[in-house]
Amino acid sequence: LAQVVVSVLRWSCATSEEANRAMMQDAAMPAFLPSGDVCVPLPVGDHAWSECFRDLKRTLEGGCLYVLGRGRCSRVRDPAEVPGDVSDKACELAFNELVKIIGFELQAQAMGLTTDATASGACWHPSCVKPARHDGPCVDGFLCRQPLPEGCVEPMEPETLQGLVRRVAANISVVPGMEAVMRHS
Repeated sequence: LAQVVVSVLRWSCATSEEANRAMMQDAAMPAFLPSGDVCVPLPVGDHAWSECFRDLKRTLEGGCLYVLGRGRCSRVRDPAEVPGDVSDKACELAFNELVKIIGFELQAQAMGLTTDATASGACWHPSCVKPARHDGPCVDGFLCRQPLPEGCVEPMEPETLQGLVRRVAANISVVPGMEAVMRHS
């Protein structure tokens, strides 16, 4: 669980570090990037959470958020149809997309699936005909709901998963980036 959360944060940093290095080399700037830890408290209040979700939505719109798992890298795409839309509905769609991706990765890890098992875009359930990260229950070719495979861990409760992803979303915000800039400027 913690590995996925940390991977989300590290990947977004690694991607920006690579981009920054490439830009720095072009601009004849030093290739050193500051590093360290930033403690990000959870937002308090509706206004703070709304701002957090707007930051998440903007990040997804920029196309630079990935969830790393064991041998898997899933890009989190902005599901909104209108660029620049940071309405409550658009932010909720963005948050739900991140919930789906992290939930899928946690379930794939709990089942011990290899990257080959999910690289084709298939669901983690061996009998399910729906694509990976689908909504609703797993179904077979006759659209009958499929029970979990023997020995499979139950997927995380939606409320618990959303609580975890809220913690992740708090780190995908302008606030931690600004804190890092202030520490190293």
